Amino acid sequence: MVRKITAANSSMMTGPGTNTFIIGQDQITVVDPEPAISEHVEAIANHCNVKLEQTLQTHTYPDHSPRAVLLQQLTGTPIKSVCGRAGAGLR
Repeated sequence: MVRKITAANSSMMTGPGTNTFIIGQDQITVVDPEPAISEHVEAIANHCNVKLEQTLQTHTYPDHSPRAVLLQQLTGTPIKSVCGRAGAGLR
C-alpha cells in the first residue's frame, strides 16, 4: 500500500505542495517526511501507528532533513539517502 500526503505549502517550487509517501502496511517506510508544517507532521504521525521500518530521503536539501532526523530520534529507525549523498543523520 502506498499513501501520499501533500503538505499545504504550494508555491512555484513545490507546485500543489510537497509530497510525503507512506509505503507498507504492517511495517512502513516514510519517504521525504517534510516540510516542518505542524499539520503535515501530524498527518505523517497518524499513519505511523505501526512499525516504522525506515525513512528514505530522495534528496538532502536542508528543508528535507530535519523531520527525518526527528523521526529517527523518536523511533530509532534508520534514515537512508537514495541520492548518493549523505547529510546529517543519513546513511
